[in-house]
Amino acid sequence: MIKALNGVDTLLHIAPNTLSHKVCDAAIDAGVDWMISIQTTGKFSKFKSAAELYLKVDDELLSKKDRIKLTVLYPTMIYGSMMDKNISKLIGFIDTHRVFPVFGKGHNLMRPVAGSDLAKAYFQILNQPEVTQNKEYVLSGAEPSRYIDILKEVAKNLNKRVWFVMIPLNLSIFLAKIYNLIFRKALISVEQVQRMQEDKAYDHDDATRDFGYDPMTFEEGIKIQVEEYLRKKKETK
Repeated sequence: MIKALNGVDTLLHIAPNTLSHKVCDAAIDAGVDWMISIQTTGKFSKFKSAAELYLKVDDELLSKKDRIKLTVLYPTMIYGSMMDKNISKLIGFIDTHRVFPVFGKGHNLMRPVAGSDLAKAYFQILNQPEVTQNKEYVLSGAEPSRYIDILKEVAKNLNKRVWFVMIPLNLSIFLAKIYNLIFRKALISVEQVQRMQEDKAYDHDDATRDFGYDPMTFEEGIKIQVEEYLRKKKETK
């Protein structure tokens, strides 16, 4: 890594964040002037087991800011392409099932961010170093949405009538435990069920003030992603 970074002035690191502090060490040794690192809003979770690793990595990374100019970015749940690992799964499931289980009431607030908006933000940050260096920014979507409303918006764009079944939280956790005992490659963990009850509507006011961050609404972004899904679905037939 040190060899690869020789002669580099600025590093934008968007690879898995758990190794970002080690990448930062290499950047310092190679004489990199500025590192922009993508972390996760998982560090803000109230569930210790979910946040512990991210907090540790983040603390280790930020401890190096006296040796390198450092900008740390915290995107919320990323969507906008069928290559994502979040909303793309919801689209596929809602398209192929008439019933969708919702753990809890689905009233928890989320603020998903489109990948294209992140790309614009990275470009803005790179081009305004005098403002963005040695700062931390949350990068979220335009407005908070309830989880159940996100699901309904996906169904609307797919033109599907889906029955969303609310499962009480305690029962959801119990079922998730049983499910994980039975299946080694379970699609959802107990922790994920618990975290689904958290509000994750982090604001991006600092990013808007400093470099003009202006993300699209979820309604705009999901329309684009569902159109991509339907187009690819049609091509495979």
